[in-house]
Amino acid sequence: MLREPFNLELACFGESRHGTLPGCNSCPLKEPCSKSPALVPVCDFDFDFMPSALAPVSWSVSDQIFADYANCYLTVFGQHSNPDSPSRIANFCDLVSAAADNLGMSVRLFFLANMLGHAISHGVTAKFYGTSLIGIAAARRAQTYKDQVCQSYGQFDEKLLLAESSRQSEDSVYVAVKDGEEIAGRWITGFLRYRSDKPIGSFLNDCEHKLPDAWLATDYHYSHFLASWVREAERSGTPAQKKKRANVASLTGQLKRHSQQARVAYIAKSQAVRETIPGVIAAFDIDPRSLFVKANSRWNGTLSFWAELGLALQHITISRAAKKDRRAMQKLVKPQIPTV
Repeated sequence: MLREPFNLELACFGESRHGTLPGCNSCPLKEPCSKSPALVPVCDFDFDFMPSALAPVSWSVSDQIFADYANCYLTVFGQHSNPDSPSRIANFCDLVSAAADNLGMSVRLFFLANMLGHAISHGVTAKFYGTSLIGIAAARRAQTYKDQVCQSYGQFDEKLLLAESSRQSEDSVYVAVKDGEEIAGRWITGFLRYRSDKPIGSFLNDCEHKLPDAWLATDYHYSHFLASWVREAERSGTPAQKKKRANVASLTGQLKRHSQQARVAYIAKSQAVRETIPGVIAAFDIDPRSLFVKANSRWNGTLSFWAELGLALQHITISRAAKKDRRAMQKLVKPQIPTV
């Protein structure tokens, strides 16, 4: 998110735009620029905080439709053994393909929509049979999910479908992680507005008590702290802290046992970050679409991302203040808390 300095006055400020600006063809840096990674606005970046252990499994199955069926079943129900065999699924492949085509979606999305509907209605432990994928009810269920996702996000794909399913769950994982990202994003960027030291440790110390358990259970940095705390012979902390950490440890164990719940939580977390970004950046009077990230960027966890964003916002604010921007100068003055 930080711009690289060049000894030239460039319309793109040194950001690689891959020939998208009028002056790109005559630019002396055209060749090295074209070889650099593409950039996308940070508010449009497709975040993915899914741990590698939960990534989709590759199935070596000759029949692609059954491979999709088995992979979707694992994603939703978290079991390697499927209730239906390849030969049984093959009996209605044509019907499923036709139904998916009529709804304008892939067979994989058709599978996921129906399986998620079954899991929400009956629970992830209830058996799901391939015959549930044929008939009017299956088509209606897939169409309902497609409409809901399009209404919420403006498009329809696998990640958004799983994120939408988390919104509908009783404990609403999405709401919990969204609240957590709001707290994290605003606290860390606000911290870096006035200070230059590393914010993550201070953030967890100050905000652990008010962060949702679901957010803490899916946070990369907190998971390392929690694992160390669990191993302590005499666990540190106040009674309230011990209770909080024990609850998060219990939820972490539950997510490890139920991979489908974990996948939904991490997908919801990735979506929550993207939805939180515009408000966080706007608090600095900066256009969210004026900040770019490399298309191949990766962060260990959301706190690493917020720290990098906070540093970029700090540099922009300081640069503006150096140019006598009064509003930027006001933002660099820490408000004084009156004492009685």
